Amino acid sequence: MSWRAIKNKYGYTLTELIVVMGVVALLLGITFGAYGSTRKQKYVQHTIDLIQVSVRDTFIDMIATRVETGGTNCGVGGGKATQIKAIRIKMGTSAPSDFMNRVSTCHTSGAPGTPSVLGEPEVVGNINPAEGSNYGQSIIVSFDTPFDTTYPDKTTTTNGFIYLIFTSPYGGYYSYYTPETDPDTADANFGSLGWTKDENLIYKPNTATPPSSGTLDPGYLRVYVGTNESDERKVLITQKGNVEID
Repeated sequence: MSWRAIKNKYGYTLTELIVVMGVVALLLGITFGAYGSTRKQKYVQHTIDLIQVSVRDTFIDMIATRVETGGTNCGVGGGKATQIKAIRIKMGTSAPSDFMNRVSTCHTSGAPGTPSVLGEPEVVGNINPAEGSNYGQSIIVSFDTPFDTTYPDKTTTTNGFIYLIFTSPYGGYYSYYTPETDPDTADANFGSLGWTKDENLIYKPNTATPPSSGTLDPGYLRVYVGTNESDERKVLITQKGNVEID
């Protein structure tokens, strides 16, 4: 029997076409569903990697005695070398472009034994996880501390800002939380903090007079990052500047 003899001259039936289209649609749904989930996981991981890199870069900036030159409070504009660097992370839900900034500030010259007061921080760099990519979703951030004393619980930190602060030279990381939702107000409250320079030239927060606008903590910070609670990842930041990802 020839090939022409067994060929169906009528082609596929409508039922067969519907079945094939249904199978194709099912396979496409499974494929793109898994792709979307994987893409979101990679986006969250990339965001966490940026936190880790930013903490490391802040430390490198300080031990290299890098000075900002374009601001009004420090560098050329303010005539003083930068002494405090910080990463500012927005709590709650934010757009990728509002999620995290690198800020810089300088200190006043206090008398020996008296606390210096930080100048208002200046944003010197935006850290956007969606930059250079056609994928970006709102980021949800909250935090608490393993050795919690005065910070609020993770479930209550749905607004405001957290600062990851590194003091120079030869200092360590400290964290400061303000419930203020406006970045300018938060910066002003952050700038009112009192800091004391010890014999090793390390600036430390003056915990004897804590600010009314927020709370200070000597490191050991847990930051929770995700696009929703189901893909939330935990980042542990120590006072030594170590960043561990759970």
